[in-house]
Amino acid sequence: MDRPFVGRCTGRPVMAAEDAVPMDSLDAIPAPVLVLGRQGERIRVTDDARELLGEALSPGDGPDPLAPLVELGRSALDTGTETEDEISIETEDELVLDVTALPVAEQDATLFVLNDVTSYSERVATQRKQKQVLQEAQEIAGIGSWQWDLREDEVEWSDGLFEVFGRDPETFEGTFEGYLECLHPDDVAEVKDLIQQGRESGRAFTFEHRIVTPDDEVRRVHCRAEIVTGPEGEPVRMVGTAQKIDRPTM
Repeated sequence: MDRPFVGRCTGRPVMAAEDAVPMDSLDAIPAPVLVLGRQGERIRVTDDARELLGEALSPGDGPDPLAPLVELGRSALDTGTETEDEISIETEDELVLDVTALPVAEQDATLFVLNDVTSYSERVATQRKQKQVLQEAQEIAGIGSWQWDLREDEVEWSDGLFEVFGRDPETFEGTFEGYLECLHPDDVAEVKDLIQQGRESGRAFTFEHRIVTPDDEVRRVHCRAEIVTGPEGEPVRMVGTAQKIDRPTM
């Protein structure tokens, strides 16, 4: 699939003829390396690159799997500067590569240093999916998660917690005082005392309180909190959950 070129120019200049890397020295580089001509000719492929790219080096009659590399190389040659980009190579299993393209003027070619980041990209995609599943589960269960940086007084809520509290992420203040403003006025003092006791004890604790939504609906939530301490045992962060419960409010 064609993709627009979005490489990052590093600003380092093209290699002149007298600076060109000897082709027989590339195997000494501790990374997969290959050299492609302007039209995609395979000029030099190190053993590490051959092992990494496999059948992509011999495309046959179909589209060239290395076309994204060829495009990046042409851009590097045209601008005369070293260029970096993350590129996907279509093989039996898609490869995601962090690529540095170094133009070599003498051969009208580009030397590519490759770093396989496929596992990292897959891990990021998995984490995103897990986060989405967690958010959906929280919404179904009427539960949300939160964390509070005690030193910076920064409060972060999950999407599920905004649902529980009936609040808009765009207008939530994101501080402890912003959280207290969501509480029923009669519960504020007790909640502040409970949280202070939790900070001093360093132990996990649970509590319940009422909240008032912007349209004046009163809800009751069950909360659980844990203290995260720093290297000297001082409380630095509080994390927890809040779940909407159906017990009648007063």
